[in-house]
Amino acid sequence: MKLVILLAVILLVLGLGGGVAFVLLFDFVDKEEAKVEEAPQPPQPASSEELKLDPFIVPVTSSQHTAVKVELVLMDKAAAAKVRALMPKLRDALLTELYAQADKGGRAATVMDFAAVQPRLLAVARKVIGEAEVVDIRVGDATLDVAKPPVLKTPEKEKKKSSH
Repeated sequence: MKLVILLAVILLVLGLGGGVAFVLLFDFVDKEEAKVEEAPQPPQPASSEELKLDPFIVPVTSSQHTAVKVELVLMDKAAAAKVRALMPKLRDALLTELYAQADKGGRAATVMDFAAVQPRLLAVARKVIGEAEVVDIRVGDATLDVAKPPVLKTPEKEKKKSSH
């Protein structure tokens, strides 16, 4: 009986040691992230077209939002015309990805990691518009505090106050 317990303990220790060694020796990468990193880069055009999109408002916390500025670098003017035709679909796809990335940050996050978001948005834009048309995408932000919205005074309210 003691021999069986001793063998079980030895096998358990060897199994756990092998599992730990396996995890430490091999690098695990999310398959979805690996696909984004392996996306082929189209050739750089001689003259590219830049197209600024209207800012996307993405909630980061319950009281803080980020205005995400996106600028597409396109192959040529024909690609810019194609983007304008597909603008609603493109904005929807980009906003969906921005919300997904904001959710990954968790409740403790107060800012969005734009270095991680940029390749994801580039992959989304290339999927919607086409691999050859989108050369690059630039992402920037401006943080907005919406906890205390500004109070706007209208001329009518000021006239009533001055007449009393």
